[in-house]
Amino acid sequence: MRPKSLRMTTLQVPVCVSSDVCSVPERPPRAAMNNGEEWIDEAIERQSLPLLGRVDIALRLIAARGSTEAAHWADAIRKTRVQPAFKGFPQLH
Repeated sequence: MRPKSLRMTTLQVPVCVSSDVCSVPERPPRAAMNNGEEWIDEAIERQSLPLLGRVDIALRLIAARGSTEAAHWADAIRKTRVQPAFKGFPQLH
């Protein structure tokens, strides 16, 4: 099942990811984080550099929240899934 949030424009991605994953500031429900993982996997599969960049920004914002479960989750997802996905694109600088 395709997550409905991927139908949004890429400008809405950081808001969508942060609100879906961090619906509860300190301890987001496990289901919300699992849905976030499915959503991020789908975003990576689309092979869109702008979309991936916005997902990376959103995860950085979540990770900056400090020592919350969501912050640790966002940092781990960013390092293990999103950053490696950038390697599939040509270097632009």
